[in-house]
Amino acid sequence: MIGEWLQELLHLPISGSMIGIILLFIALTCKIIPEKVTLGLESDLELPHKQ
Repeated sequence: MIGEWLQELLHLPISGSMIGIILLFIALTCKIIPEKVTLGLESDLELPHKQ
């Protein structure tokens, strides 16, 4: 959403989703978003284990 808004505002030739990924990377690198928040998502992304 923010990436698409920036793309339209600044008339950038990069897709809004790529801008969003770059912004997320910057936020994680600068520790604006704590790593704990992203670690909680890992369990949601894992596939169920077969026994």
